[in-house]
Amino acid sequence: MAKQDSKDARVEIAECTKAIRLNPENAEAYFNRAEAKADLNDSKGAIEDYTKAIELNPEFAGAYYYRRGLTKGKLEDLQGAIEDYTKAIELLPNLFDAYRTRGVTKDKLGDKEGACRDWVRASELGDKDARELLKKYSTEQIEQLLNPQAKQPVEHTPRFRQP
Repeated sequence: MAKQDSKDARVEIAECTKAIRLNPENAEAYFNRAEAKADLNDSKGAIEDYTKAIELNPEFAGAYYYRRGLTKGKLEDLQGAIEDYTKAIELLPNLFDAYRTRGVTKDKLGDKEGACRDWVRASELGDKDARELLKKYSTEQIEQLLNPQAKQPVEHTPRFRQP
């Protein structure tokens, strides 16, 4: 759903609220209302509606988890955002947006290895933005982050002859 101006978002919230009153099991109405609330920066309200949509329609929960993760990220609930992106990836393993965004969140938390792993996977799935994010690290740094044992110096114990 594209970002709406505030008047359109308020109208969308009102329409979705009517639809929910008529059918409290309408997951799509909860999702659309969550999107409109997110557009109005009502992040807590959006999270409540995404959560209800997840409960009502597990078939589309992957997308709902992803969008809820984005909203949690805006609130700086970075761990909660990572949990939602991870759940979205479990349900939609080819959703490269979730890998990229989870990587950005891990990078904010200082988990460079996890960030690079997610960006590499997103790149493998065709995400050009993830490739750009990987450019902040050199090829050697990425290799070191992804395979820390590969570049470790080998310790040699000197051998001495017994007299």
